[in-house]
Amino acid sequence: SDFDGELGEGQNLSGSFHDGNGPKDSGNKRFRTHMSNVQVKMMKSIFESYKTPTMPECLGLGNGIGLQKRVVQVWFQNARAKEKKARLYLQQVTGVEPDMPPAPHGCRWCNMQYPENFAIQEHIFQASHLENVKTAIEQGLYDPESP
Repeated sequence: SDFDGELGEGQNLSGSFHDGNGPKDSGNKRFRTHMSNVQVKMMKSIFESYKTPTMPECLGLGNGIGLQKRVVQVWFQNARAKEKKARLYLQQVTGVEPDMPPAPHGCRWCNMQYPENFAIQEHIFQASHLENVKTAIEQGLYDPESP
């Protein structure tokens, strides 16, 4: 949920916690970025078919959904780690290495088929594609899986 302006018990306006002996941090605490459901689902939609965006791609996606490049970069790093952990756990439990999902052959939101040897990132970072995905999410037509 988004930050609603209320402070937790013992929390001051700078976001640090105190116990009567002053703040527990030295004033350089980074704040946790609160992302909307739409922003998270937009990143999940990219992650489903493309796991490692470049810095310029993170910047473009961040600009498109209203997040800083670094926030997008860290979200993808965390999503890859979470997916790897789940894959290793599944392999441990089943004794079988899980199959990687096949590459998509087209975009259902833009109603297009990808040509052979197509670099998917050429499409999924376009503003028109991102807008189509956002519309699908807002209309409840798309709820991407968690990484």
